[in-house]
Amino acid sequence: MKAMLGTPSFNAQYLQEPVPPQGNPFKAEWFHYYDGDPPLRDGADPANSLIKPGYIMQSWDTASKTDQLNDYSVCTTGTCS
Repeated sequence: MKAMLGTPSFNAQYLQEPVPPQGNPFKAEWFHYYDGDPPLRDGADPANSLIKPGYIMQSWDTASKTDQLNDYSVCTTGTCS
């Protein structure tokens, strides 16, 4: 199947690892983990560390089943300037 489909299509269909032709659009160094509120960025309101310049985005992958073997719901939150 890999020879017939080609590596990119095979990886997307059978390995569930799709990658666009230009490469992965997200770089690992862009993501950070915090144990509390993230550090203030330039221009952020020091009275409230959750207020940042630009937009705050969230992306949700909600689990629709609650059985023990089903996936968890996941949320990522990020800011963009």
